[in-house]
Amino acid sequence: MLKTARQVAVLLSLALPTSARALWEDHTPFTKAELAKRFAVKHLGELNTRNPRFELPVGPSGGIIETKDGEVVVVFGRDKKGVDWQVYIDGHVLRINGYLTILLGDLDNNGQQDLILTIPTTRNGLAPPLDLYTLMFDSSGRPVPFSVPIYLDYEYTLKELTDLLDLDGDGQAELATMSFDDGYWITNLYKANDARWEHVRKLGKRNFPLYTRFTKRPNHNPVTPNLESHPIVGDYSNTKPSLTGRIKTWDLQSSPENFLIADDHNVGQQTCSLPLWFILDEPIGRRIFEMTSVTDQATDSILKEIVDKRYAVALYGQQRFRVRGEQQHQLCSPVLIWANP
Repeated sequence: MLKTARQVAVLLSLALPTSARALWEDHTPFTKAELAKRFAVKHLGELNTRNPRFELPVGPSGGIIETKDGEVVVVFGRDKKGVDWQVYIDGHVLRINGYLTILLGDLDNNGQQDLILTIPTTRNGLAPPLDLYTLMFDSSGRPVPFSVPIYLDYEYTLKELTDLLDLDGDGQAELATMSFDDGYWITNLYKANDARWEHVRKLGKRNFPLYTRFTKRPNHNPVTPNLESHPIVGDYSNTKPSLTGRIKTWDLQSSPENFLIADDHNVGQQTCSLPLWFILDEPIGRRIFEMTSVTDQATDSILKEIVDKRYAVALYGQQRFRVRGEQQHQLCSPVLIWANP
């Protein structure tokens, strides 16, 4: 069963035995001058089974990142009121690739250091070789999760990430992402603002998402996809909810696994696939789960808590993926579900 856009990238790994980053650089619509405007970060170290715990100078009072079994990575700390928060991240790649890289930077320029993680994958060819995670800290001192596949080389400088930019020099990071589908490179741009990643729709004369035709030679010219092509791309932004309401039921036996939500603004109900992330925001603390870091039993418990306690939920972002080469027309496929009492 295919759950996420991340898993789709693994299928692309058979496409070409070449550097995905080199292909990205051959087709990026950004100029060399723009790509030189890197956002500075600080390298803290590599988390692995030999070095399984780091103290983090992030948020209002610091935090801890650790793994005890090489399967799940836990990040935890306290907000500005001294209330606990925890984040559970899929760490199984520690057993495959051996490490994840820990970086720091004030991405949204709000005076709090944010956590940045890069996790190598087993992908090659056209598939992204790394997953980028960020935990930015909001005005309450609680983290907000984000993750996206990126095309950063392994041999990058530890003082900057080639996908993190500061294009307008305001001290707030922009994140350039690219994906490949149906003969096109698809570029999206996100901007860090108040602990969230906002989808940039326009930069100068360029509109995003922006399409570059895949060619054998370097090609940086944006195009409009022809009518016969249907390139798909996800939206990982977490600034504005696409839907709000309350979850009524869920089904973890279906394919894809799904839940039924009653929409706040429409009388009707919608069936949605499970997200990449869950946030449970409560007075006793904020708990954050990457879905691939928990078992089906734990997922069932999370959904049961949301339904039984009648939490209000907000859905953010939109996953897009193919199954056996066919685009999935699931209208509701969120990246993040944020639940509140």
